[in-house]
Amino acid sequence: MSRTPAPLQPMRLLALLLAPLAALAADKPNVIFILADDLGAHDLGCFGSTFYETPNIDRLAKRGTRFTQAYAASPLCSPTRSSILVGQYPARTGITAPVCHINQIYLDKELTKEGPNSRLLVANSVSRLKPDYFTLAEALKEAGYATAHFGKWHLGHNLKPADHYEPKDGASIPTSRTRPTRPDQAAATSRPGSSSRTPRSPMTSA
Repeated sequence: MSRTPAPLQPMRLLALLLAPLAALAADKPNVIFILADDLGAHDLGCFGSTFYETPNIDRLAKRGTRFTQAYAASPLCSPTRSSILVGQYPARTGITAPVCHINQIYLDKELTKEGPNSRLLVANSVSRLKPDYFTLAEALKEAGYATAHFGKWHLGHNLKPADHYEPKDGASIPTSRTRPTRPDQAAATSRPGSSSRTPRSPMTSA
């Protein structure tokens, strides 16, 4: 009995597409990804702004590639950042609100009612990007790139030395080969009224 092959994970597919570049180390393009909160579509000189002066970014754009038909997955910072890193919609990762700066660790996404008469289900956002995900940084590393993150992360911070939710500035984003496994890494906090559950692998969750 033949089996239908499982679909490729988005970032795994990207890794396969980038793999040929590993053999062309001298010819690999540099990849600089700048994510700015609240940046308008035409706030840069290279995208038509006559008010803001952005000469350095304009020079990068002139020497590189401009993408003019791209959209953010969310108008909020954390959901957008998670979608870029793992190639999935915020509803899939469970990060649907900018709450990844809080100390409480919520790893299970869920829908709740605001009240007994509410007809609307509210998504309670998880507060960390699970280290189980295969990220854009890991796809680039498999293609022979050295990766680093600088500046705002906002996908969950470390509370103790064993945590690997966030990279340090200038350091490579943690990969699955260096991360401790769950659930020893951190205890998930249950929301009031919910049961305490062991976090599932994000690749098997709905």
